[in-house]
Amino acid sequence: MTAVVIGKYFKVPAAKIVEAIESYVPSNNRSQLKTIGTNTFILDAYNANPTSMKMAIHSFSKMPARHKVAILGAMKELGKYSDEEHLAVADLASSSGFDQVVLVGEEFREAAGTTDAVFFENTAQLKDWYSSQVFHETHFLIKGSRSVGLEKLLENNA
Repeated sequence: MTAVVIGKYFKVPAAKIVEAIESYVPSNNRSQLKTIGTNTFILDAYNANPTSMKMAIHSFSKMPARHKVAILGAMKELGKYSDEEHLAVADLASSSGFDQVVLVGEEFREAAGTTDAVFFENTAQLKDWYSSQVFHETHFLIKGSRSVGLEKLLENNA
């Protein structure tokens, strides 16, 4: 909406505004869509907070896809609310009908124990696990704080 308002302010024709928005390709691990083989990845590993995580999970649950895996990295700097918010995100993801939920980061350790999610302390462990799996025609949501480094999962695979 901000782009539309700015475009209108500078008297950019509506068709050009639409064209610019439709042709925008996100980068820097912000809502990037990547296809590797038969799998599709939504990479949003730049920033995460309870609201953005919950919205991403809701949106991903509504996407048409036969197989879905949510890979969620810890949210940083939540202070005394960390355990509560990580548990809420883990519970939401686990009840959203995904084939699998993967939680990464110490902040998710306790929450992982209350769900059927797979838990890894760090992205290196996640990458080892992922490389031993076989996924076909699977959609992945990769969402977490920048400091978790979830984008490393896709390095050397793109």
